[in-house]
Amino acid sequence: MTKITYYILILAVFSGCQIGKDYVRPTLAMSKEFRGNNALQQSKDSTLLPWKSFFTDPALQNIIDNVLQHNYDMKIALNSIQINEEYLKESKATWLPSVSAGIGTSRNYYSDNSLNGINGFNLSNTIGTKRVEDYTLNAGLSWEIDIWGKVKNQKKAALNEWLQSLESRKVLQTRLIASAASSYYTLLMLDEQLAITRKNLALSDNTVKLIRVQFENGEATALAVQQAEVQYRSTQAIIPDLEQEKFIQENALNVLMGNQPDPIVLPESKANFTAPEQLTSGVPASLMSNRPDVR
Repeated sequence: MTKITYYILILAVFSGCQIGKDYVRPTLAMSKEFRGNNALQQSKDSTLLPWKSFFTDPALQNIIDNVLQHNYDMKIALNSIQINEEYLKESKATWLPSVSAGIGTSRNYYSDNSLNGINGFNLSNTIGTKRVEDYTLNAGLSWEIDIWGKVKNQKKAALNEWLQSLESRKVLQTRLIASAASSYYTLLMLDEQLAITRKNLALSDNTVKLIRVQFENGEATALAVQQAEVQYRSTQAIIPDLEQEKFIQENALNVLMGNQPDPIVLPESKANFTAPEQLTSGVPASLMSNRPDVR
């Protein structure tokens, strides 16, 4: 085999040991403004707003706190963070030397009818026992030199997994807060609709009684009485549907909070409910970098 062949083999071996290049985020050419920016009202605030500053209702804040503390998916996400954090600690330890030690023992019995016994060799007469005991003790020290970046890349991968679990928890937290707020406001809507329907039912009942008195005094027809009764029955039929929808919404909210199905305590007065006076059509593109799924 010629020297050229040796050189080719050496180059092939080294080329197979090459590692990939580090990731470099590409630069994207983006326009400064979106089309039709002048006709749209966009938010200029690019700061991260805490959710308690956005949702100021004390009852809703209490519900969201329970969701973030007791939701099963959130607990799984927190456990994933802890697991990936341990993997990250383990990857940092790979830079250190590895020390190993072991101890072992074995015991062998030889029969008098074995080959040694047939040849006239009696183990018990030689060493005074029919068994042979063997003890071993070994120790080792190894240190992997990170020539090809294997240890470095393992640490980087563990770090990325840990960071990804952190961002995944933020995504889940945002989704849970939005779901809790949506369920809470839907529950408020159903509760208000139920209260209004019950008031209408009471008014319809008074109307039926009034028209019956007028009918008895000859001031109303039987058709008017029937129409009032139909209106009363129609209003009465709405209440069970609203109660069932409220019941389902309460159960959904309890599932988010990790609780057993129980009634949700709502504020008696909804006069403090406020909504933004002006809704913006969008947010600056810089806010996209704050989204956990984008990160």
